[in-house]
Formats: sequence, structure tokens, C-alpha cells
Amino acid sequence: MTYFEAVKNGIQKLEAALVPNAHFDAEELMLFVTDFSKSDYLLHKMDEAKEEHLKSYEQVISKRCDRIPLQHIIGVQDFMGRLFEVNEDVLCPRLDTESVVEKAYDLIDAYENPEILDLCTGSGCIAISLYHHVKDQKKKVKVWAVDASEKALNVAKKNALNNRAYIEFFLGDLFEPIAEERFDMIISNPPYIPSKVVDGLMPEVKDHEPRMALDGAEDGLKFYREISKEAKAHLKENGVLIFEIGFNQGKDVETIMKNCGYFDVTIQKDLAGNDRIAFGHL
Repeated sequence: MTYFEAVKNGIQKLEAALVPNAHFDAEELMLFVTDFSKSDYLLHKMDEAKEEHLKSYEQVISKRCDRIPLQHIIGVQDFMGRLFEVNEDVLCPRLDTESVVEKAYDLIDAYENPEILDLCTGSGCIAISLYHHVKDQKKKVKVWAVDASEKALNVAKKNALNNRAYIEFFLGDLFEPIAEERFDMIISNPPYIPSKVVDGLMPEVKDHEPRMALDGAEDGLKFYREISKEAKAHLKENGVLIFEIGFNQGKDVETIMKNCGYFDVTIQKDLAGNDRIAFGHL
């Protein structure tokens, strides 16, 4: 059997298991087990496949058919041009969140030697991306990151080490471990899916990602209320609060932030045209 034929069989199995993006995943899993680059695969796809490659490929295709996320199988996810290790203890970094980070880049450029707080840091992808963006501007930067999950923090710490980012990590509930510190930017991708919706999500999400990172309580807005209120004690003058939000939460989050006293509150869309970013100054 050639590598091409193995991938073709993999696609058929994934499609039968109703796995989304079966063609992409089948090829990515072949690259993973062979350690081929994409150009290597194109060069060798008609070669007779090695037996150990076929055996490993069958195993990972079976895992994907069980709806284990592709990122969990290969162990990494690209985000903003950097690789982040992921597992079942953190949300897999998503393209939607890149839109939020790009806006955060624009906003943080207004500050000299900024101090940044990332709440609900998960894999650490937001904090680490912001750290490097500011460092690339030849500025000093202090980044703190908080999560309520010790397992998530362990992943984030490893990602910071792998990506050579100096981040101060804290275990606790939102601002609880922060004391009296104040920041130029507070950024958060909090849990924002209504509780009743979580169980209807794709198996890759509801069965393999941490529920505590998804569930935003009854209406999905719990953490926007809490963070918007408490952040006022932790933002410097003209500091900015920025959120990732759900596709239908723009109006609600805008109202929450305005009622808490933020000004110039703005809702922006992602590349798919959905509400994704909310920010305002204090």
C-alpha cells in the first residue's frame, strides 16, 4: 500500500465516523506518524508505505474516529505562528481567538512598557503571544496569567518555556491571587457558552475539552459580569479591558461593560463576520 492509498483509506474511515474536515485530518495524521513535511509527502506519496508507518497511522485514525481532537493526537496547535502544546486539560487555541489577539496587539501598542494580565489563560497562548509582540517592539513588558486549573497552568508554563516567554503564572479564581496589582491591559477568553448548550457541542469539544473552560453558567455571561466589575480595581488610568465573546453576545457584553463604567466600548467581528471582540477603556 502506498502512502497515498493509506491516506485515501483514512479519509473514508473518518468520513464514515462523521469527522469534520476528514481530508485535512487524514493528511495531517500521516504527516504526524511519518514526520514528513507536506513537500515530503507530495514527493513520497506514491512510495510503498513502511509497515511501522501504516500501523501507527491505523492507530491515530482510530483515535480520530473516536472524535479525539486532532490537536490532542498530534499534541500541538499552531497559534499566531507559534506552536503550543495542548491536551485534555486546556482548550485548543482557535483561529477565532487570533482575531482577539490581533486587536490586543493594536491596543497595547499605545502603552510604553505595558503591564498585562491574562485571565483564564488556559494553554497560555494569549499571554505568550502578547509577551512576544511587545518584546518585538523593543519595549519592556510584564505579563501575568491566571487560571483556576492547576493542570491548565502546568500546560501554560510548559508552553511559556518552549516559546521562551517570561510569564508570571498564578493559580486562583480570576483576580483572587492578584492583590492590589494594576495593569494597562486585562484580557480574557473566559468560559462563555451557556450551560444548556455545552452538552450539544461537537464530541471533540464536549467530551475532550475541560468543561470549566467552556461553561459560562446559565446565560453564558457570568464571567463578563464578574470580570468587568472586578477589573476596575486592577486597571490603570486609561487601561483597557478586552474580551473574546460568543458570536451572539455583542450587545449583552457591550451593555455589561458600559454599565460598569467603561467608555468607548466597541464590539468587533472576526473574519467569519461574527461578533468576537469586546473592549473598552476605564
